[in-house]
Amino acid sequence: MYIHPFFCSSQNALDSITKQQTQNIDEFEEQVEMAKEVLAELKADAKSGIIQTLLTVIVASDVDGDFTIDPEEVDTLINNIEGTGQLGINEGLLRSKIEQSGGDIQVSQVRKSRLM
Repeated sequence: MYIHPFFCSSQNALDSITKQQTQNIDEFEEQVEMAKEVLAELKADAKSGIIQTLLTVIVASDVDGDFTIDPEEVDTLINNIEGTGQLGINEGLLRSKIEQSGGDIQVSQVRKSRLM
């Protein structure tokens, strides 16, 4: 059976395109996986930064340095948290947590009081 050279070259071109598309899909899948890894690292870095900011704000708000957020320091703490521009707060929940703990505040309490 005779096959015209045009059809042979067309078939070769189609084979080449299919091979390139498969390679492109493999490369794309690899890029997606790399992007996922980078995103996970960025999230971890952002979380660390938030915790560091939170610790700094809590310590700075403990005006008398007794490692307890006294009732008169609560407003300062809330203002400082909001003043960072990075952190949001559920003020009522935070006040309640501080009151329940007698001012012995933990970063985890503040994080749970945030609306992240």
